[in-house]
Amino acid sequence: MKTEQQHNERKQEIMEKCFECYAENGLTGTGIKALAAACGCTSGNLYVYVNNSDYLQKARKYGHFTGYKN
Repeated sequence: MKTEQQHNERKQEIMEKCFECYAENGLTGTGIKALAAACGCTSGNLYVYVNNSDYLQKARKYGHFTGYKN
């Protein structure tokens, strides 16, 4: 069983991979299957760590989409 710290570290890794996918393909060009593949997990497992509003809100908060394709 993962500790909370391990879970949070993995979530951060996944968020970074999601941002990379969005940077390369834009928001509309990136589906959940592509995100999961980039993160090395299934789409079901991806939802354990993030949901649509979670990663989009964080991305907006930290300005990760500035200058990226839409």
